[in-house]
Amino acid sequence: MGKQGSEFEFKQERDNDLMNAYRTAMKNAEYPVNLTEVLTRVVNSPSKRFWVSAERATNVISEMCSGKDLKCMKLNKQRMFIEIFKRTNNLRNLPKYKNFRLSEIVALVIEQPAPCFYITQQSAKIIIHHIKKRECYQQRLKRLPFLH
Repeated sequence: MGKQGSEFEFKQERDNDLMNAYRTAMKNAEYPVNLTEVLTRVVNSPSKRFWVSAERATNVISEMCSGKDLKCMKLNKQRMFIEIFKRTNNLRNLPKYKNFRLSEIVALVIEQPAPCFYITQQSAKIIIHHIKKRECYQQRLKRLPFLH
């Protein structure tokens, strides 16, 4: 069901959201900092939205409506799509959305705040490492005199 290796269109937005959660968790961490606890707080922090494309979410929700299960997906993705499915069905049952296409309703749902990031601690650790590495590289570039 998934598209392994495809480019994630909301990567920068997701990275900013994740780093905000990380910085908040670090600010509130007690000394000595336990990275596992910090990452647990990060991944369980509310997120600005569901970090999935409208096209992908619509395809999965459509399959769920047809009775297909999510057993082939990792647990966090299953949890995310189950939440999107519930919210989608809730909207579909409201008179205001009766004439909306499934894709339109799913697009509205995925832009709602999500209860968490739906990623593992290890994934968060890797993403945060790459963000920090990128930020460090950008800071070094700014200090190079011949680029200004």
